[in-house]
Amino acid sequence: MSRPRFLVGAIAAVAVWAVGVVGLVQHGVAAPTGLAAKPSARSGYAWSAGGTAPTCDTAPYSFNSSGGLVCVHNDNGGAGQSQASFAGLPKFRPANAEVTTYSADGTCRINGWRGFKQSVVVNVACFSFSGIPQDGEYTVLITSPASRPRGVLDFAGVVLGRRGPAVPAAFSFNSSHRVNKVKSLGKGRYQVTFPGPAARGTTGVVHVSGWVSGTCEVTAWHGTPSGEVVDIGCHDSRGKFLDLPFDVTYVRGNNLMGLNGATDANAYAGRPAAPSPYQPADQYDSAPGARVTVARIATGEYKVTLAGSGGRYRANGGDVQVSSVGTHDDHCQTLGWVQGKTPVAYVQCFTNGGVTTNSPFTIEWVVAG
Repeated sequence: MSRPRFLVGAIAAVAVWAVGVVGLVQHGVAAPTGLAAKPSARSGYAWSAGGTAPTCDTAPYSFNSSGGLVCVHNDNGGAGQSQASFAGLPKFRPANAEVTTYSADGTCRINGWRGFKQSVVVNVACFSFSGIPQDGEYTVLITSPASRPRGVLDFAGVVLGRRGPAVPAAFSFNSSHRVNKVKSLGKGRYQVTFPGPAARGTTGVVHVSGWVSGTCEVTAWHGTPSGEVVDIGCHDSRGKFLDLPFDVTYVRGNNLMGLNGATDANAYAGRPAAPSPYQPADQYDSAPGARVTVARIATGEYKVTLAGSGGRYRANGGDVQVSSVGTHDDHCQTLGWVQGKTPVAYVQCFTNGGVTTNSPFTIEWVVAG
């Protein structure tokens, strides 16, 4: 993993950790996986390291529940176009993909995905903050639940039609076997309803990925007696509201893939200007006694410590997904993460003009395989 560019302390930590990863791979350190023989989700994740050459099995940052090869093809059809493929994953429905920009002055967005007989391919497009296509790095995941996930997992791929936004069945999943719905709140603003268990206040985490024409941000979410309600705002490169398709996932008590048995920690970091480290009240940790702590180390820059979630890291460094929360068209990304007994992830948030800014965000750390 390339090193975070803005964090001096993080650079030293990642440099030390990189040596450790080499040792782990060379010496074949093993650990129990915890995943069932038949995983609860047909799923995978990948990290794009940039560059033009295809990279396959980008371990320790890839996972494929089928056991097949994971490949990333950059410059796939032009500047900013990239593709992650997961061999052995059959064509499946319903399916959902999420993407997070990694250490870049810009944004990366979902550009569609396709299931083939013997593989699934996710397309990603990256842009500068001004909307110009550019090569970028990112982390991406895709999932299709195969059995009942633990906790609550709901996702919706919202498309735009003549009658307004809609959630096709092929892009919709609800762990309570209910029907997800979406309605327009005005240009570029949407409300997605995930019927399910009663909840109160802000619980679980939400991640949203805009499609190629612009970016989308979680405005807010809250529980109701009949499930979850999530508000989304989508914008063009100038920060103006824009009607866009998007993918959105709500999860409580599990990870964004709904993959039972994976080591996972996720949280809503809702105190962006807190002067001292804090433990978010809204968090989930798959390991007993584990805790997430968030510290702001500079304007818009955060260190997220995942104490107790080292788990089964073996040679798999896991995946991080980050989503900004608010009404200002901010963008949050990961600057990298450090695996080990105490994993640490770094997050940076920007305005739509590329200026670092304090912003609430959701974060997920998951390691599988």
